[in-house]
Amino acid sequence: MKKLLSLFSVVVLLMLAGSCKKDDETSLNKTDLLCKAPWKLTAATIDPAFPMPDFSGNTVSITDFYAQMVDDCSKDDTQKYNSDGTFTFDEGSVKCDSETPQTSTGTWTFNPDETIITETDPDGSYSYHMIKITENEMQISEVMPMDGVNYTITMTMKH
Repeated sequence: MKKLLSLFSVVVLLMLAGSCKKDDETSLNKTDLLCKAPWKLTAATIDPAFPMPDFSGNTVSITDFYAQMVDDCSKDDTQKYNSDGTFTFDEGSVKCDSETPQTSTGTWTFNPDETIITETDPDGSYSYHMIKITENEMQISEVMPMDGVNYTITMTMKH
């Protein structure tokens, strides 16, 4: 009987331990993750390499879009998505153009399976493929056809 009671106690403890979730093991959906906090671009790549003339007239191949093409004044910009389908873009403390408003707004939507996010602002509408999203990182991509070549820009954003 003592062995049976000990075995029962072990089974109950295992069941209780297995049913407890850690606080960081949340089951947020993509909208919740997207709207959690402002996002800042931290990396961007382009594939295939993009040919770009340099100052001496030579052509260089650009693959690290963030390091080679994103101005320092844009690296502190953030974008905050809201659950009501709006977003706010903030120029950050270092603005590229003093005439540009500090913030601008637009709308966003997911397609039904939340794999494509479409943003609309006064400049137009843009769609991005959602590669992954976690509580702290989002990775999206966009295909840009130019001169008969489809260039894929993959952007990584973090909180």
